[in-house]
This record gives sequence, structure tokens and C-alpha cells, in this order.
Amino acid sequence: MHGGFLMQNKIPWREDTSNRDLRFSRNKIRHRIIPDIVANFGPKSVEHIRDAAAMLRMTRRTLERFLRQHFEESLAGRFDGIVVFYADKVLEDPFTFGEML
Repeated sequence: MHGGFLMQNKIPWREDTSNRDLRFSRNKIRHRIIPDIVANFGPKSVEHIRDAAAMLRMTRRTLERFLRQHFEESLAGRFDGIVVFYADKVLEDPFTFGEML
């Protein structure tokens, strides 16, 4: 895979034979799925997927911060292992409450 670059720059490397074994998901993605995506949608498609994944990671982190804050604001207390929330807070947005749990 990187052999061309490494050979060109005279950098030694060792090839791990497991990198070609399609029983591993990473190799199916690398050797089958990505080439199929590129063939059907163009070379920039993989870059767009990578960018979208980065945006989703940032969105997830933002949502997790929001949910932690909302959880603390909605929490009435913990009693004998039972978590109690303020009803008005959790009923504002059922989706948010579901995600907090």
C-alpha cells in the first residue's frame, strides 16, 4: 500500500500479512469498500466521507456536553439508588431526556 512512497524515499518497512486478510473489517473497508466508493462516486468521495465523520465527531462531543449540563439542571436528586428528575425539565424535550438516560 505505502510501498511506493517508502521505496521512493528508501525507507525500510515490513508488510504484515494480516493487512491483506479480508476476514478483518478494516481490510474489507480498505481493499473492497473504499475502492468501490471511489470507482462509483469519484476520488473526492472518500475525503468527503472523512470530513463528514469529523463533523459527526464534533457534533457528538457538543451534544454530550449539552446533555451533561441538561442532566445536572434536570436532576432533583438521588435517593437510595433512584435518580429523580424535575418533571418540567425533562418534559421540555423528550428526545433530550431519552438521550440523557
